[in-house]
Amino acid sequence: MTPLAPITHDLVLAGGGHAHVEVLRALAMKPVPGLRVTLVSRSRTAIYSGMVPGFVAGQYSLDDISVNLDRLCVLGGHRLIVAEIEGLDPIAQAFALRGRPALPFDTASINVGSSPDLHAIPGADQHATPVKPIEGFARRFERLQEQASARSIAIVGGGAGGVELALALSARFPDRALSLIDRNSTLLPRLPAAAGRWAKQTLEQRGVTLHLGANVQEISAQGPVIDGVIAADLTLLVTGSKAPAWLSESGVATDERGFMRVSGTLQSLSHPDVLGAGDCVAYDAFPREKAGVFAVRAGPGLTDNIRRLVQETAPVPVRMQKRGLQLIGDGSGRACAIWGPLAIGAPGRALFRWKDTIDRVWMDRYNLFGEAMVAKMEAAPETMRCSGCGGKVGPEVLRETMGELATSGDVAPISAAQVGSVDLIRDAFDDPYLFARIAGVHALSDLYAAGAKNPRLLSALTLPYAKPKILARDLLQLREGLNSLGAPVIGGHTAEGAELSAALTVIGDTAPASKAPQAGDVLVLTKPLGVGLILAARMLGKVHPLSVQAVMDHCEQDNAAAAVVFAEHAVGLRTDVTGFGLLGHLQTSLPAGLGASIDASRLPVLAGALDAYRRGVRPTILSANQSATASALNNPLQPEVSAILHDPQTSGGLLVSVPAPSENAVLSALQSAGYTAAQTVGVLTPSGKLEVTKQWA
Repeated sequence: MTPLAPITHDLVLAGGGHAHVEVLRALAMKPVPGLRVTLVSRSRTAIYSGMVPGFVAGQYSLDDISVNLDRLCVLGGHRLIVAEIEGLDPIAQAFALRGRPALPFDTASINVGSSPDLHAIPGADQHATPVKPIEGFARRFERLQEQASARSIAIVGGGAGGVELALALSARFPDRALSLIDRNSTLLPRLPAAAGRWAKQTLEQRGVTLHLGANVQEISAQGPVIDGVIAADLTLLVTGSKAPAWLSESGVATDERGFMRVSGTLQSLSHPDVLGAGDCVAYDAFPREKAGVFAVRAGPGLTDNIRRLVQETAPVPVRMQKRGLQLIGDGSGRACAIWGPLAIGAPGRALFRWKDTIDRVWMDRYNLFGEAMVAKMEAAPETMRCSGCGGKVGPEVLRETMGELATSGDVAPISAAQVGSVDLIRDAFDDPYLFARIAGVHALSDLYAAGAKNPRLLSALTLPYAKPKILARDLLQLREGLNSLGAPVIGGHTAEGAELSAALTVIGDTAPASKAPQAGDVLVLTKPLGVGLILAARMLGKVHPLSVQAVMDHCEQDNAAAAVVFAEHAVGLRTDVTGFGLLGHLQTSLPAGLGASIDASRLPVLAGALDAYRRGVRPTILSANQSATASALNNPLQPEVSAILHDPQTSGGLLVSVPAPSENAVLSALQSAGYTAAQTVGVLTPSGKLEVTKQWA
């Protein structure tokens, strides 16, 4: 069999800015053979700056203005690493990432935006809220607007960003006292005078107090200080921007403000294998304002030169427009159009509708990417096979072929003093470091469920076909992911294959025998359900990115601390909830003669899981899990309840039984140990059957 084309070149995109979303889309539409694209972003979404004033004014929801980077990467075949960039070594060709190993590259592009200089005004770092980075501000704004005490708001900065923010806030909150402060004597000093006059007239008509030609001496807890204090419960900073400190510290050529200097081909003047666009760069060949429109316009040229570098041909100068149409919304459905020296503030809503159409078309270009691909997968679901623990062979197939081995439990004795288990999962996380961590957490849960001590691992890793240098990079990420678990890796094996997968054997020292479970014992679950549904929905781009991030965080949480809690109490039944779902693992763990009653109203469920089911998402193994427990169930299940109880969990929680008098103490200890969703979900019964009560309406 001919192997898949090997990976020969690593492209790392630093930041999910406006230029990079086009790079992601274009390279997905027309891939470069052998090229692997990795996006590093602080978030699984990117806020479109052009729609932020409309969001502040209440014209858009947060989802309306968010590019779904997770969906774009998954459907585009790219990797997404959610991490904070802390440094760049252009000689070693690697980005330093907070809390994890460095990420190497062959070619890199930087589109991380800029942020206000909080050290330019004394007290700003303590008493002001910066509007950039926009992603953070947009997510904080929903909380800020709920602050009833913020009856007075001061905005420092009279450029386009500050004016649009003031217009939006004055339209949204006409009952709040607003002040706008700028050191220039006019608003919008870099734009045509007519635009400044339009903004000044509109703001004054709305009762906004303007302090022009005023230098802010400091920002105090009571508000900005000029000649005196401008009283403000909330001070927003929209002043001159600066580049991330790590850029100037990296050794790449930068200007006096730390922005990376790039040539007409968008390559660093000092390190041509590093490119850049947007607010974080200084365009030496064609100086431009820090405006989102120029980052958007740079996307196609940036993509073209990345292709050229990867394919070892000469980059070409990018054609960058000298001016861009700028539409400043007033927050009430009107706008001012600016083109070069011209500015028109139309009284009607036609300009805003035009702007709204332009913005929505741009968003749809990325958020609706891959619709035809998704439709094809949905039409032939048998071609879409889940990864993670949702890719297990079904329980009935195992019983038919493996006999007692299929139901003998997750751990097996190795000797009188040791127990062991093995797990094999395929990558569902697009990040080798994170995947190794989660695979290890998943495998070690078998030992924690058994109460075993002193865990060790043996790893058998399959890496995607790649040239040796890239194999070494991936292996380092996997090694560091496993090492981060704190359990020693005592041996293993590696091979190449079609996709990343991990087979982990875990060994632990035998624990003292548990008490026998009894009818009346309560069933406690440490972590919520729904992982399989969300991971399956992610493959189709049909789940909210915040739900995806919650699942990643959930899967990284191990059950070690829960095992410590259970060691201090009389625990009877023990199992971890993984690929066969809660009911499947409960069924195979019940001793003869005992049954269980599950209270559906108490099941902890991850946000997004039920929505995925309602949108038609079905993990590969779901129906097999449902068939396997059918004969043991005492009553029919409502479809959504059945989906959650049979959902395949990757890195799921522990399910144990404890005597009813210990319930509160166990739950309190679990909450203190960080298992905030831990819950009593049922009780053991003498019926010998499974039943589910209090099903959802």
